[in-house]
Amino acid sequence: MIKNIEPSRAAGVPIIQINASRRLTLPPSPPPPPPPNMGKLWGNYYRMIVVIVGFLCLTSICSNYIIINFTFICMKNDMTDAVPDSNGTLRSIYDYNASEKKWILWAVALGTMIGTIPINVFYVKFGARFPFLLAGLTSIVSTALIPWAAKANYWLLILLRFTQGLAYSADFAAIGLITVRWAPLTETATFIAVLTSFTGISSTATNSVTGLICESSFGWKWSYYLHAAVGLALFALWYIIYIDHPQDTRRVSAKELTKIEKSKSAAHLDKSTDVPYRKLLTSPVIWCVWLNAFFEMSAVIVCSTYMPIYFHEVLKMGVTETGFWVAFVLFVWLPVRWVAALMSDKIKCIGEKAKIMVFNTVAVGGTGTFFSIIGFIPAEQKYLSVAMFTITMCCVGVNSGGFYKCGVLHARQYSHVVIAAIQWTKCLALFSAPAMVAIFVTTESERTQWIGVYLVFGGLMIIVNMISYFIFTDQPAEWTNSEEKPACKAILVLAIGFVCLASVCSNYTVINFTFICMKNDLSETYVNSNGSLQSIYDYSSSEKKWIMWAVAAGTILGTIPINLLYVKYGARYPFLVAGLVSCISTAFVPFAARISFFFLIVLRFLQGLAYSADFAAIGLMTVRWAPLSETATFVAVLTAFTGISSTVTNSATGVICESSLGWKWAFYLHSLVGFVLFVLWTVIYVDDPQDTSRVSSRELGKIQRNKSEAHLDKNTPVPYRKLLTSPVILCVWLNAFFEMSAVIIFSTYMPIYFHEVLKFGITETGFYVALVLFIYIPIRFVAAVFSDKFKMISEKVKIMIFNAIAVGGSGFFFACIGFIPAEHKLISLSFFIMTMLCIGVNSGGFYKCGVLHARQFAHVVIAAIQWMKCLALFSAPALVAIFVSDESNRHQWLWVYLILGGLMIITSFVSFFIFTDEPAEWTETDNEKC
Repeated sequence: MIKNIEPSRAAGVPIIQINASRRLTLPPSPPPPPPPNMGKLWGNYYRMIVVIVGFLCLTSICSNYIIINFTFICMKNDMTDAVPDSNGTLRSIYDYNASEKKWILWAVALGTMIGTIPINVFYVKFGARFPFLLAGLTSIVSTALIPWAAKANYWLLILLRFTQGLAYSADFAAIGLITVRWAPLTETATFIAVLTSFTGISSTATNSVTGLICESSFGWKWSYYLHAAVGLALFALWYIIYIDHPQDTRRVSAKELTKIEKSKSAAHLDKSTDVPYRKLLTSPVIWCVWLNAFFEMSAVIVCSTYMPIYFHEVLKMGVTETGFWVAFVLFVWLPVRWVAALMSDKIKCIGEKAKIMVFNTVAVGGTGTFFSIIGFIPAEQKYLSVAMFTITMCCVGVNSGGFYKCGVLHARQYSHVVIAAIQWTKCLALFSAPAMVAIFVTTESERTQWIGVYLVFGGLMIIVNMISYFIFTDQPAEWTNSEEKPACKAILVLAIGFVCLASVCSNYTVINFTFICMKNDLSETYVNSNGSLQSIYDYSSSEKKWIMWAVAAGTILGTIPINLLYVKYGARYPFLVAGLVSCISTAFVPFAARISFFFLIVLRFLQGLAYSADFAAIGLMTVRWAPLSETATFVAVLTAFTGISSTVTNSATGVICESSLGWKWAFYLHSLVGFVLFVLWTVIYVDDPQDTSRVSSRELGKIQRNKSEAHLDKNTPVPYRKLLTSPVILCVWLNAFFEMSAVIIFSTYMPIYFHEVLKFGITETGFYVALVLFIYIPIRFVAAVFSDKFKMISEKVKIMIFNAIAVGGSGFFFACIGFIPAEHKLISLSFFIMTMLCIGVNSGGFYKCGVLHARQFAHVVIAAIQWMKCLALFSAPALVAIFVSDESNRHQWLWVYLILGGLMIITSFVSFFIFTDEPAEWTETDNEKC
């Protein structure tokens, strides 16, 4: 008899058989197993060797084209080849003038821009191994020939620099392809952070080494020869080590291959997948990635190019000190970059999308904020300026977890195209950044001239970062996998709704800025009572009051009838009509201003009627398109139109007014843009998601989840009496009214308080007012997402907490403002900021309560909030008129802040006993009640 003993699971242990004679017999020896992968030096980490070699080769190509930046210093002192100049003195042929240096530097940028697309096509067709090798050899040969070309012919030197630019254009596509093929999805940020660090490392290494070589007996020419030799060795390693697909080499263990391919679709791993260029180039997510990259790259170019000038000319640092601090700022962000990438990849307690939003907020929004502040720091506080530059660059350092990661996770196997295009935006930044400096800066030592540069780029970064909240995702695009579900159409509705709301608001606020320009328009004049010529567009205070009040009157009178139209016809056509009325009346404002003041008032009234359609549209879009679990997010996005429209309109109108077009074109262009947006509204918006095939069944299910039968019924009549007598709804409106009053006082009287009471200068006042009114918007979006996604506590508790902050918290800080002595103006500023930050969370408070309680009738509730805003336009100035007779007297302002702040605190307290997250009884059908 023979017994079989279960073989051991350990590899290499043979099966032992025991026969009747009790003798042990071993089976024939199996062939020796292959050596375990840990016997290899790299174990299960061959991808790390690929990353290191790739990084070194990227650094080599970058170093090759930047050597000349340093050798300019040494070359001009090389008198071995000298020629007499126009003065008869000997001058080195390598001593280039400013114009020649400009072309030497621009040749690389031009080569990079031209080379990006064709080289990317080579990558797609042949992979990275051979195209990148060819680019490396091109860079090496052109670098080695530069000393000869510099001696032989200037235009030959330009040609070689152009060739270096062509080679450099291969860098970012290589980063993309290495990441696509070799990075596990869980290590995306780390791969990007390491590979995109080549610029800083190459600058540090090249400048240090070139400095030593220049001062040695070898001379500057050997810097090129040695860089070429090192590059040749590195690209030999690249050829040996790099393989385009991990599955094609035995150097990668099965364990490592599994990790690399985990969660990647079949299309991602398919070697022959064609690039869907059209879909990629029309993707909102990808465009948003490129916009973030462009503005951030522009800021980095400004820092790296002009920081030495700013430190030396504005901050009055010595040459040695300037060199040290510039090197410090440009290098200190690298450790931050790597740590941030590891955190982005390894933190698992929050989702990838949330991490992308957080990292991008720091990388682009944070960078923009600190960048904007730099110009306002007095030159005497030079180390504070250095600290601000350092923080700016440290914020830049976390971008691998922001827009870079979003681009890679969304484009998946096509992310090399996305990252290659980022290289192209960097080339554009090489032109846009100097152009911006040229516009604002004429005297490099004048700090106030630099403010415009930092403020424009910083503001654009903040705006682009905010837009990213609506667009960025961690999900692969539909075109990365044919089996993926179609993209969410509710987001498209949300986006088009938001820009149309902003357009209507912008149309009526254009005139607020153009008042400044109109009074200087002397093309139409009259003789005033003093006998001097005065522009017919130079309105008195009384006339301006009626121009402003006409909009408020139109909004108040239009709210109820327009709401009835929404109830009867939905939002699509009534909001379209409102938009067209707004566009037409805006286009005719310049004509009316010239013809008749009364006609202008009529047009302003029409703009107010159109504006009254905004809040009801917000309500109906939220009711029809927002899942209950995303209510706060929809409300936060759609109600943010006021701040965004003010920022965009004031900026655009300022530029138009000072251009050759003149102030009238501000109205024409706003009208034209509005018309285009409302055409898109007609094409995209549908009143009910279930009436269009554009919405997938999966998305429709999400939108309708937990909504009652009555909620989904389009023909349910509005129970106005019950709605108008509901304690919950009345409490929502009361919270909204007092909070709106506080916002109106801020937006209207904060400039006066800052200038008259706190004694800020005009420039400081403008900056700080913009900061206070704008800074709450990112908080608004973050708070809304938090309100919708945080599931550990009930909706009712979340509503109470958010409303306590939005109304009670803002009321507390508001009430304190008047007690802060004028000498402590920065403390006052911080309380203004805290008040607005608290207000920013209101979408999770009374707004959400109103939507969840009124359900399908929420558009009536939100439209009435618009009416409350109009009442606040009268009540807030009335309160100021009662208490303030001397605008510079802080004690008179104290009562305004104290009374309104106290009312907000009381209203918030009352809400604790009234607010609920449950739908009202009158939102249900008779069947549901049964």
